[in-house]
Amino acid sequence: MAFVDVGTTKRRSMSRGRVLRIWEAAGGRCITCGLPIDGTRDRWFIEHRIALELGGPDIDENCGPAHYGCKAEKDAADHAAAGHARRAKAQNLGIPKNGAKKLQSRGFDKAPPQRRASGYVRKGV
Repeated sequence: MAFVDVGTTKRRSMSRGRVLRIWEAAGGRCITCGLPIDGTRDRWFIEHRIALELGGPDIDENCGPAHYGCKAEKDAADHAAAGHARRAKAQNLGIPKNGAKKLQSRGFDKAPPQRRASGYVRKGV
């Protein structure tokens, strides 16, 4: 799989007009399985072809109607790909894995013995 830079694409609002434009552009077909959707009988929603968590843009051309039954399979694949992309990005940035041995400094050198400012004081001399 090619390196995908996971982004944080902001989600736009899904107005009725936008849903209608997306529905008409897809011809009422599910973008996941390709079967026609009966808009009044089938449960459906607007799905992103390239998931937002994978850096897909939130534009009408990246959206299409999909059956609710097709959602689980696509979501699982999207989450797996996003997890892989996040791990690859962390590795490329040098972030250690969870449970990896943490970096430890070598510590400080032992201090040399100090000289005394004065000797012992003798009494009675």
